[in-house]
Amino acid sequence: MAGEDHEAETEGGFAFDHPTRRTLPLLVAPTFGAEHNAVREGLDPIACWSIGDVRFEFDSSRVKPEVAEETPLLARLIARHARGADPPTLSIFGHADPVGQDEYNKQLSGRRAAAVHALLTRDVARWEQLFSNPFGADDWGQASLREMLAVLGHAGPSAVTDFQSEKGLAADGIAGPKTRAALFASYMDALCLDEAGAPFVVERSGSCQRV
Repeated sequence: MAGEDHEAETEGGFAFDHPTRRTLPLLVAPTFGAEHNAVREGLDPIACWSIGDVRFEFDSSRVKPEVAEETPLLARLIARHARGADPPTLSIFGHADPVGQDEYNKQLSGRRAAAVHALLTRDVARWEQLFSNPFGADDWGQASLREMLAVLGHAGPSAVTDFQSEKGLAADGIAGPKTRAALFASYMDALCLDEAGAPFVVERSGSCQRV
């Protein structure tokens, strides 16, 4: 798919336009009682963007920094299909490895979908929920904070205090809720980029629900 105008593929995902559907006539029969007929237009997918399992830690909803290779593809799709100032409606679906118990994988899939939805919409509170409420092996833990700090240029024993000083926070070296909120927001900005390398945000509407 790579190289075509409306199709792109990376090591961790892909993006492409769906072919235009042929419009079929609607045949509606009359009624003779109190009931009535109703016709409602169904959803018509216009494009698809996907990131693979390689963009998550194994058995985890934590998004890896390499997803920054795929987010510009989404930004391009959104810009191409926007109607004036109105962006297209996005639906997010999560998947997990087929190995393991179905119910566990459903929960992990939902957490992955929530993590991506939060990334795109900058829902820092949702990431805090995922961080603070581990599910099975899906425990973000301190390792996730160290990785985020490293991506933002802060490593070593003073990484937390250096980041806190940079953000104007109390430099106590403890990655508490306020520090995590600032860290999550900065990490999201570093991952969710448009084709020019600038952070982009998807307007939030409704809620993220597991389907």
